[in-house]
Amino acid sequence: MACTDEYNLDLVCGQTEARTFLIKDPDGTPWTLTGYNFESQIRDSPNSDLILDLGPYLAQGTGIGEIDLNIPYTVTSGLAGQNANWDMFLVISGQSTLRILSGPATITESITSIT
Repeated sequence: MACTDEYNLDLVCGQTEARTFLIKDPDGTPWTLTGYNFESQIRDSPNSDLILDLGPYLAQGTGIGEIDLNIPYTVTSGLAGQNANWDMFLVISGQSTLRILSGPATITESITSIT
């Protein structure tokens, strides 16, 4: 069974954000993620207004246990700088959910204006 790990999610407004999460059992064995979907959101606090739904930008990676997050700069450029929180769930449709990652989400405004 995977455990919930804390991960500080740092985003920069106007920057393409790409990273890969490796989900493992407590003994270090990567999880087989076949059949899972992923849901993740950034909010100030539970039940507060949604800042960004990360779900559309999550996909199973090429390696065992990998989840890729790819947020285009066109999405991050619409965000305001702020400190918030986030988490990620594995979802088996109609069966179960499991929170696997959570932590602070820091959105930093860029100084440079990209044209």
